[in-house]
Amino acid sequence: MTCFAFAAMMVGVRVLDLNFNNGNVDNWGLESDNLDAWALGIVPVNGSTKAPSNTLRAMETALEGSVTVSYAPEIQLEAGKTYKLAFTGRTSYVPMAVGHADWSAMTIGLSGGAFSGLPENGVDLGLGWYRYESKFTVEEDHQAGANFLTFDGQRVHGELVL
Repeated sequence: MTCFAFAAMMVGVRVLDLNFNNGNVDNWGLESDNLDAWALGIVPVNGSTKAPSNTLRAMETALEGSVTVSYAPEIQLEAGKTYKLAFTGRTSYVPMAVGHADWSAMTIGLSGGAFSGLPENGVDLGLGWYRYESKFTVEEDHQAGANFLTFDGQRVHGELVL
């Protein structure tokens, strides 16, 4: 199972803070070559402190396909500003050859080319949870307007929980 909690902020100013306490998935969607192989919903999961909290879960119900989990509302970014995109996650995807949780099959992106990257340098929070943070500066020639958050899993088996 992969579980996530997300925050995106301009350094010093929070512009987006996502939690799933209201149990609502209306702003989230799945894109896949086989949507029948995936289910999306809110589930309570024990966090790194063993306290349960609501998470968004995209669960693979068959061992086929890949999935992109997207957050639809617009995120307004300013050219020249630096932002930090952070999430806490847990995954059940543990390749036998690696022997530990593997996030290399997932890409995090903001549409419009503002940001795209892999989860790297995770801080181990215990109980299988990791915290990832990436800082990026929006290019000066970036087109103003809507940016959409996506988590793109290439052949990730198990669950993706946000």
